[in-house]
Amino acid sequence: MRYLIISILILLSLNSCKPFQLDGQNPTVVRESVINNYFADYKKETLYRGRIEVYGKTITGLFIAKRIGEQEHRMVFTSDFGNTLFDFTITDTSFHVNYVMEDLNKKIILNILKNDFTTMLRIVNPVDKKFDAGTSWGFKSELDKRYFIVNKEDGQLSQIVLFSKYKRKVDLNFTSDEHKELKQIEIIHHNINLKISLTH
Repeated sequence: MRYLIISILILLSLNSCKPFQLDGQNPTVVRESVINNYFADYKKETLYRGRIEVYGKTITGLFIAKRIGEQEHRMVFTSDFGNTLFDFTITDTSFHVNYVMEDLNKKIILNILKNDFTTMLRIVNPVDKKFDAGTSWGFKSELDKRYFIVNKEDGQLSQIVLFSKYKRKVDLNFTSDEHKELKQIEIIHHNINLKISLTH
């Protein structure tokens, strides 16, 4: 009897570990790229009101992002008092810390910020699957473990979902206005207590 119960529990746990996927219909194999134009303009230096909530603590300030090269961006986050919290230069293949305050200068934190902001700023995102998600098109990059959600009506990128084999890890939500200007970005982590909000 004991072996039967253990066997049932093992089967139930294995069944609940299905690979993660977003809802959608008729996935097709594609060879294309999702373009994220929000940070593609060389002339535009975008200023956002920033808010970082991490494990019950809140940091607010100003966030500035600018494209400075073909695949290179510079981003700076300053506190309300004008102190620099971090200053990064990011490309598709590199992440350079120009400055980071001591409290944030930990490898695990820097890796999280690197992953979040590299995902947010990357302009060309190769994908290998496309599916119909109702009012949006869904695209999947199996290599990068990312989903991209693009509105059918205006062609604007509205969400990027980072996932592991079995679960959703991070959502990057983009809200734009009728002129396709980016008004808000939310980065929500599902495996740690971290949320980053940027409002234009």
